[in-house]
Amino acid sequence: MGSPISAAHTAQILRYLARTHPEALDGLDPHPPALALTASQVSALGVDGNLRMGGAPQQQAEFWGAVRRTVGQVAEAAVVAEQTGRGGRDLLKSVVDDMCPTPPYREFPWPKRWPVPVPPNPIGPEFVTPAVQVVTGLMFQAYADRIADKSLSGAFGEAADKLLAASLRNA
Repeated sequence: MGSPISAAHTAQILRYLARTHPEALDGLDPHPPALALTASQVSALGVDGNLRMGGAPQQQAEFWGAVRRTVGQVAEAAVVAEQTGRGGRDLLKSVVDDMCPTPPYREFPWPKRWPVPVPPNPIGPEFVTPAVQVVTGLMFQAYADRIADKSLSGAFGEAADKLLAASLRNA
């Protein structure tokens, strides 16, 4: 196999494609612009048709919105923990370990100390797990790209790489 997956390179390629050839992203599920939209915006755009993951469109939009909010809260908690000397890197490692279990999945892999997204996922965990790992990995990479502290930035980047690698193994 080629070189290992890098969340930083993946995010950079997606940003480049979005700027230069936005039509190239039309086939991606979930569609990358949907990752930054609110549930109501996703529903209004009809992005649910691109997700192809079952469930009502509004239920899908609410689920993905809840995933993004929780992942953002985890990332912010890691930043605060690191700033107060309470181990943000350890928090990220724990979250990644929880989100990258060994298949098969009996339930949706989610950080044990965080509430699961509401509404619950309308389809089986074996189908949604790789997508959630990608979303989480790309969000963590966004934090890695914007944090000046090299140690914490590296921890976010490492977490992102592990999540994207797990998503490829699980897809």
